[in-house]
Amino acid sequence: MPVVTALSLGLLDASCGARSSLSLPEPCGEGSDDGGAPVPTRRDCHDLCGEGTQVCQFGYWQPCVVPAATRACSNSCGAGTQSCVDDAWLACSVPVATRACSSLCGAGKETCTDDTWQPCDAALPGPPTLNATVRNVLLGQPDFLKSCCTGGQDPGIVAAALGADGTPVYAGNPSTGTLTTHGAADFQVWYHDVPGINLRAPLPLALLPQASQSGINVFDDEAFFPIDGQLFGNQGAAHNFNFTVEAHAQIFYGGGETYGFSSDDDLWVFINHHLVVDLGGLHAGTSAGVDLDQVATDAGLMTGQTFPLDLFYANREPPGAVLMISIPQTDLWSCP
Repeated sequence: MPVVTALSLGLLDASCGARSSLSLPEPCGEGSDDGGAPVPTRRDCHDLCGEGTQVCQFGYWQPCVVPAATRACSNSCGAGTQSCVDDAWLACSVPVATRACSSLCGAGKETCTDDTWQPCDAALPGPPTLNATVRNVLLGQPDFLKSCCTGGQDPGIVAAALGADGTPVYAGNPSTGTLTTHGAADFQVWYHDVPGINLRAPLPLALLPQASQSGINVFDDEAFFPIDGQLFGNQGAAHNFNFTVEAHAQIFYGGGETYGFSSDDDLWVFINHHLVVDLGGLHAGTSAGVDLDQVATDAGLMTGQTFPLDLFYANREPPGAVLMISIPQTDLWSCP
């Protein structure tokens, strides 16, 4: 143990006589044993760490020596131990803790270190993407690129409920008001694979944050020709006009959401298998909005739950092709 003396502490500056700010060591007396050898005197002492002992040596009381102490403690991470060393309690030491957590994409865990829970490591949703399928219909099918049909919106082509196979059920007939379809058999090729009649390919539709409206993701293509020169090719036209698109996703209904859609030509949107947008027919760009609160009862929606969204599009004649989808960022997601 280092010896503490007045000289070693530099208590007096002989050059100017100024006193040090350090406190003076306390003098003490020393006893002797029967043989005359010095016997250090001891006394009890204490500091923040607890009770200890002071020893009198060389005429001065030495610093209080207190055994290292511990006590129970806790922080945000759980229970731990706090140690006291050199008259000071150290920070609470708590073992690394973990707990289960989850994101919209699945399960993960949170880790707590240094009194702080770290973010959940579960996979996070990426930019919302509708994983769609495009089908190119061979030229010559009655519902596509034919001059036989009167243009315009043609509601009622499909039934109000989605079919058991997850595709629209044909409800029109050759005598629908604007004559844009030719019966169930021809409609079958729109959203079903028919060898020699159509070809299919995957078509991801990425929805991007809308600059003009925070919290909204949008896919917006005013010249929507995703398969020009592909599958059956343009078949002698400026674009590959005759194709359909179907997309399926899960949406989260939190309450208060409004969706927006535009199309040229047909577009049908089902939420929880219930038709909420009917833009059927051969028409220029036409828009429709959906207030989920207003359709919740008919569609069987409950807040805080997820539901399927099914979208079906068709482009059947020149000159244009439009597809726009607008959905709140919190409602639609894609996971790794």
